[in-house]
Amino acid sequence: MGSTRIVALDTLAVKERFVAWEPGRRLAFVIEECTLPLVRRMMEHLAIEPLGEARCRLVYTVHYEPSILMTAVHPVARPIFARMFGRAAERIKAIAEER
Repeated sequence: MGSTRIVALDTLAVKERFVAWEPGRRLAFVIEECTLPLVRRMMEHLAIEPLGEARCRLVYTVHYEPSILMTAVHPVARPIFARMFGRAAERIKAIAEER
């Protein structure tokens, strides 16, 4: 916990700080900085719920408050965010299935 990282995406970069780190159970991080003024605050939380011997459920929750600039276009941007986070969840699933 407390570690930071910079994630460079196609159109922006963000600095994240981990606020929860429980291997095999959950992790969470907050966005501290972003190269585009999209959000005022943002947090991602990933929790793993056991479903039996070799199965689990990933609960991926994203909380954010759009910036003033983003508020005007948020109805259009929200589905874009949903697709982006959906693809991230699919990548996590693929990695887990490989293991």
